[in-house]
Amino acid sequence: MSKNYKIFSRKVVHKNPWYQVVKESIKYPGGHRGDYYVWENPRTEKGFVVAIAEDKDSFFLVKQWRPTLRHYTLEFVAGDAHKEEKYVEAAKRELLEELGLQAKKWQFIGKAAVAPGYSREYGRVFLATGISKSKKKAKGEAGEKTELVKINRQKFEQMIYNREIEDGPTLSAYLLYLTRRKDRDLR
Repeated sequence: MSKNYKIFSRKVVHKNPWYQVVKESIKYPGGHRGDYYVWENPRTEKGFVVAIAEDKDSFFLVKQWRPTLRHYTLEFVAGDAHKEEKYVEAAKRELLEELGLQAKKWQFIGKAAVAPGYSREYGRVFLATGISKSKKKAKGEAGEKTELVKINRQKFEQMIYNREIEDGPTLSAYLLYLTRRKDRDLR
């Protein structure tokens, strides 16, 4: 953080079970003083995780209803990292909860600040390989109904091009995946 940046006050101006909005009175590094509003997730201080579940040249995606967009989306598995969890453990839990899958190998491939204009939250991205159906049943969030969709990488990219896949964390995670894949073979 810049030495010239300063927070004078913080006040929660809205709170619900899913998020809170905090008004901060700040001094910017350039000297300007003003108010800034920050979205925070009160359920976690750690941010969220994204799990790219890959099998050969295909991905396991989750299809789910997003009330904010008012339609179904296709996304990589994602969810909050609880305070007591390691990030990789949160990714494993989310893969089990949302798709009923487990993976033999987990690899951290990066993190992304998906909405830095209004949030400090980062998403940590993991590649999961050696995918298999789990014998354990995991309970997800109330009202959450998810469906497993397996798509090969070529079709996945075509769906991005056609704007059929538009979830920000999924797109950011895929860019990290492609960058790492280019650097060294992820398989």
